[in-house]
Amino acid sequence: MNYVRANFPKSTVRTLAKALYGLPNAKIRVLGGIANSNYRVTTPKYDLVIKAYAHGQSTPEKIEKEVAAVETFRAHGVCVPSFVIGLDGKILQEYDGFTVVATKFEKGSLLSKSRLTPATYFAVGALTARVELAAAKIPVANYPCKSFADEFADVSTNWKYKFDLTTYNAHLETVKNIIARLDAAPRKVFLHRDIWPENLIARPNGDLLLLDFNDWSIGAPEIELANTLLQFGAYKRGRLAPDFDLTALREIMRGYRSVARTPFLKGGAPQGAGVFSPADIWDAALFICYLYFGYNAIQAKSRRNADAYLGRIAALIKHRTEIFNLISQ
Repeated sequence: MNYVRANFPKSTVRTLAKALYGLPNAKIRVLGGIANSNYRVTTPKYDLVIKAYAHGQSTPEKIEKEVAAVETFRAHGVCVPSFVIGLDGKILQEYDGFTVVATKFEKGSLLSKSRLTPATYFAVGALTARVELAAAKIPVANYPCKSFADEFADVSTNWKYKFDLTTYNAHLETVKNIIARLDAAPRKVFLHRDIWPENLIARPNGDLLLLDFNDWSIGAPEIELANTLLQFGAYKRGRLAPDFDLTALREIMRGYRSVARTPFLKGGAPQGAGVFSPADIWDAALFICYLYFGYNAIQAKSRRNADAYLGRIAALIKHRTEIFNLISQ
């Protein structure tokens, strides 16, 4: 998992903004990004975010699928960024061997920099349901991606640090069985798979804007809700919390069920039909815990950062009964 990041200096971004989008003398602000590099580009008339994709993180073909998915989400009422066309009339651009896209800058506050309230969690749950509804409209036959078994195998080696893996190893075979079930799921959908405070903006009108689709995959639909519950249930003041916030999980589930025709949760929609159960969601959450620990054990700047994901596994197992009951209500 060796990413080659663009890491363009501001002078380079200023040059590409002029070359690709016709924006001279732009002001540049580095927004960061774990794998892909993001920059805010402003002129008196324009305010854009330019993203340069890392080699090894995405291919032009994968980014094309991402763009198509984002456009489908917008068409079905999910608040997402608006792409900006380059001078050549295309969304995807190339600069110095890196694929680049631009979107309009959206005013608002990142949830990671905001106080998370019960109303916030409710809104996040409702957004997750709307994401599922939109994803169900995307034909995924032409969206190839790795199986979860292959992805898990990729991140289960080459860890930078040594860890106490007692809890991890105790449930490893269970997780491998879960992965096999997820890969064999009869229905697979487009998954954003990264709904968390760093990828949500609270806009001035109250909408939640969903960012950063480049970690998408195709898989069993329960993974989306499971990921949201994990990301917000163990998030506190910008860090992974040592335990799960069950109040947050309760409000997320209330928001999720508030959306008419919630498509997948058994008993969760007014029609009462669905394709996954609370047990399926908990299984998917356990798998995600293991997968994200692997990613962080490889990419973490410190052992403490990666170790927090081991704590998340332990906390999820500790609260299995409470979480299962919250999902089942």
